Amino acid sequence: MIKVGRVLFAAGRGAMGCGLSITALILAAPGLAHAQTASEKSSDALPPITVEAAQPSKAKKKKAYKAPASAPAAAEAETAAADPSNESTVKGPLGKGADVTITSKDLDRTQPQTIQNLYSSQTAVTAGGTTQASTKVYVHGIEETMLNVQIDGARQAQRNGFHHNGNNVIDPSMLKGVAIDAGAASADAGPNALGGAIRYTTKDVSDLLKDGQKLGGFAALSYDTNSSTFKKSGSAYGKSNGFEILGYASGADGNSYEDGHGNTVAATDVDLVNYLGKLAYESPEGHRFAVSGEHVSDEGLRPFRTNLSVLHPGFAPAYAETERDTFTFKYTSTKPTAWYDPEVSFYSNDTRLDRHRPAGVCGVAVASFGCTAYGVVDIESIGGKVQNTFVVGPGKLTTGVDFYRDETHTVHPADMHPNFAGSFGETLTNFGAYAQYRFEPIEHLRVSTGLRADANRLEAADGSEHDTSGVSPNISLEYDLTRQLTAKASYGYSFGGIPLYEAILLRPNNPASYDPGLDPQKSESYKAGLAFEESGLLIEASYFNTRITDPVCPSCTVVVNDGDIETRGVDVSARYSWRSGTIGANYIHAVTEFDGGPLSPTAWYYGTPVGDQLKIFGHYEFERTGFAVGFLSQFVFDYDELENFPGPGGVIGVLEGYDVHNVYAQWVPNFAPSLTLRADVLNVFDTYYIDRANAFGGSLVPIANQGRTFLLSGKVEF
Repeated sequence: MIKVGRVLFAAGRGAMGCGLSITALILAAPGLAHAQTASEKSSDALPPITVEAAQPSKAKKKKAYKAPASAPAAAEAETAAADPSNESTVKGPLGKGADVTITSKDLDRTQPQTIQNLYSSQTAVTAGGTTQASTKVYVHGIEETMLNVQIDGARQAQRNGFHHNGNNVIDPSMLKGVAIDAGAASADAGPNALGGAIRYTTKDVSDLLKDGQKLGGFAALSYDTNSSTFKKSGSAYGKSNGFEILGYASGADGNSYEDGHGNTVAATDVDLVNYLGKLAYESPEGHRFAVSGEHVSDEGLRPFRTNLSVLHPGFAPAYAETERDTFTFKYTSTKPTAWYDPEVSFYSNDTRLDRHRPAGVCGVAVASFGCTAYGVVDIESIGGKVQNTFVVGPGKLTTGVDFYRDETHTVHPADMHPNFAGSFGETLTNFGAYAQYRFEPIEHLRVSTGLRADANRLEAADGSEHDTSGVSPNISLEYDLTRQLTAKASYGYSFGGIPLYEAILLRPNNPASYDPGLDPQKSESYKAGLAFEESGLLIEASYFNTRITDPVCPSCTVVVNDGDIETRGVDVSARYSWRSGTIGANYIHAVTEFDGGPLSPTAWYYGTPVGDQLKIFGHYEFERTGFAVGFLSQFVFDYDELENFPGPGGVIGVLEGYDVHNVYAQWVPNFAPSLTLRADVLNVFDTYYIDRANAFGGSLVPIANQGRTFLLSGKVEF
C-alpha cells in the first residue's frame, strides 16, 4: 500500500521540482481568462503538450455538434488521421488514430534522447531499462513482444535475441510520431496484436523543409554532464521535380553514468550510431513511391544479464553488439478517389545480437546454463501488405492482405561446452486477410468494426511443424452524449499463433520438444470510458482489461502453454491549455497478473507490474521572446503485491516507489530563428531509484537509474 509519509514527502519534493518552472506558469495566469482550445491556439515555436494517457476521440468537425459528414469528407479526415504525427489526428473510429499519440510537435518540445525519455510523461505506456540495449516498452504492463510493433511499417519480430536485452534499438531523434493502440486493435493494424500495437514513424523531407525551401539541413550537438556523453547529428534533404531525398547520421559516445548515490554504474557506456536514408518520387498524377533504409547499433561492455547488475564472479560484463537494419518500400496515392486509395508496402528487418564470450568462461570444464547466453543471434524478417480503401455508404472500408516470415539463426562458439555449441534456427510464417469499416450510421455515433483471419506456421527447432489459424474481430463505438461529453467502448479478440523460441537459448536438445497439443496464443480486450472537452479543458477516464490466454512459454525445455496473463485498471488524464501554455496530468492504476497471481518483474516476454503512477507536466512560452520553460514530475508509488512473492533466490519484496523531477528551458532567438538552444535538468534532486519497469527482486541485483544530469543541446537549421 502507498505509505502516507512517502506520499507527503514525494508531493513536497514534487512541488519544489515543479516550482522551478511553475513560476512561469503562474505569470501566465491572466491568460487563463482568455483560454482557447488547444486546436485553436498553438505556438509556432514550441506548441502545447499534446501527449496524454488516452486522448479524446473527437474530430474538429464534431466540436460544432453537426450531423455526420458525407463520405468524401470523412475520407479526408481519415487520411489526416493515418499520420500519427499530425496534430489534428482523428483519434476515434473514423480515423486510424490511437489511445496514445506522440506528435512531431511533442517531440520538438521534449527533445527525447532515449526511448525512456520518449515515454517519460506517459502512464499507459512505460519504458524500462538503463541503456539502449536493455530498453523494453510496456503497454498497460504488457511487454511489447505481445504487441504488433512497426517502424515505418516494418513489423518487428515478436521475440528478441535474449530475454535480458531490449526488443528494439531506436534512436528517437528522427521520429515524426508514435501511435499506440492499448488493448483492442483494428484489423488493419496488423497480425499478433495481443496487447495492442505500436507504430513508429520517422520524418520525411516534407516534415523538415520550411515553406518555400527546396534544400535544407541541420546540425545538432548535445552533452550529458553525468556520463560525459556527446551526441552529434546532422542531416541534409531536398526535393525537386517530384523527387525527394534525405540523409541523416548521428553518433553518441559516453562513459558509464552515476546513480543517485554517486556510484558509477558499470557497463552503461554509450556508443550508439544511427543512419537513415530516404528516397521518394511523386508523379503529377499523385502516385508516390518511397524507399527507406535505417541502421541503428549499440555496442560496448554490457552486463552478462543486460538489465541486471553482476550477480556473481564468472559472469562478468562482456562485450556486446546490438544492431538493427530496416529497409522499406511503399506505394501510395496522394490523390485518392472513392474507389482507389491504395497502399502497397514491403519490408525487410534484420536484428542482430553478438555477445562475445570472455576468455576462460564456458570452457569444456564448465557446464553452466548461463554459458548459452554467448554467441551470435540473427532474426531476419520480411513482409508486406497490399490494401485499398473504398468509400462505402456513410464511411470507409479498408481491405487487404499481408504476410511475414521470421527466421532465427543462432550460432554458439565451437569452443564452448559441447552442451551448448552449434548452429540452430527456426522459421515462422504468417498470412493474413482483413477488412475494417469505419462509419457514422447515425448522427453523433461513430463506429469502427473489422475482422482479420490469419494462418500461422512454425517450423520448430526440434523438427516439428505447427499449423494454426484463427480470426480476430474488433469493434469500437463512440457516442456524443452532449456537445462536450463523449462515451466510448471497444472490444477486440486477437489470434496470436505460436511464436518463435528465444533464439539465444537454442542449443542441443533445447527445446527438447514442442508439446504436440500446443494451442495458439490469443487475447480479449475491453475498454470503456468518458471524455470531456471544453474551452481548452480535456478530461478523460477509462477502464481497461486485457487477458492473454495460452501464452507460449518462451524458454521451456518442453514448450507448453503457460497460465493466463491479465492486466486491468483505469487510465485518467487531464489537461488545460491556454494561449501560452499547458498543464496536465496522467494517472494509471493497473493490476497485472499471471496464472491468477501477481505478475513479477522477471516475467520475461510477458509483462511487468505497473501499479499506481502519476505524471504531471507543464509548458509555458513567453510571448515574442522565443523563450519557453517546462517541467515533468513523475510519482511511482509503492507496489506491495509481491511482498511475500517468491522470486529467484528469495522473496521479491515490496517494489519501492520514487519521485523524479525534470525541468527544461529552451530559447529560439528572434534574431536567429534557425538556432535552438536548450538546457534540461533531469532528476533534479539526484534521486536514487530503480525504474518500475526494470528487473527487480529476490537475488537479482537491479541496475539503478541515472542520477542528476544536466543536458545541454543546440541545433542549427539551414
